Amino acid sequence: MYYCTRVFAQCRWPDLPSYALELVADRCGIDFGHHDPGEDARASAEIALRIADDLGVDGLQQIAETTGIRPGNMFAGGYEACGRMRSSADGKYRRRWTADDLTPESDHFDEGHPFYSAEVVFTGTLQSMPRQRAMQQVVNAGGRPGTGVSTRTDFLVVGETDLRRLRHGEKLTTKMKRALELRESGRSIQILGEREFLEFI
Repeated sequence: MYYCTRVFAQCRWPDLPSYALELVADRCGIDFGHHDPGEDARASAEIALRIADDLGVDGLQQIAETTGIRPGNMFAGGYEACGRMRSSADGKYRRRWTADDLTPESDHFDEGHPFYSAEVVFTGTLQSMPRQRAMQQVVNAGGRPGTGVSTRTDFLVVGETDLRRLRHGEKLTTKMKRALELRESGRSIQILGEREFLEFI
């Protein structure tokens, strides 16, 4: 489990023009040698301490609870990013849904279905349905929706990619690159476009 200083800063100071580490550090009056791992870590820690002090709380977990931030998680082959939880009408924060919250809509499975007992991961935006509904379709087929590409992944479903969200010069998402690397190493991962996914379900 981990928390992200950038997400903390976005919640605490929503009007900053950028949340690059050096700009947030400048906002806090913190001097550091940027791009030095030790200095970057120190600046991040000092920013978190400054936010905790501003909010009158102790520690990262209390910052998260106060601002409605869910922790990120790292696992073999991938990660789930730290981010904001959704706010309900009464102003209280509720945990965002995860793949683990999904349950089959039927007790009967076709064991010959391609997704039965398979792990299916999504990348990009599907045009035909929201990501949550697509994952539900996988669960309904007896499969497991995954959050990151790993050696356990059987299928990667590729939707449209917003190139603005990729690093400069990149053309593939992290999940797509990881899937190709695993395929080159001999792993059997099928890569499906949205049309192929719809045919499967």
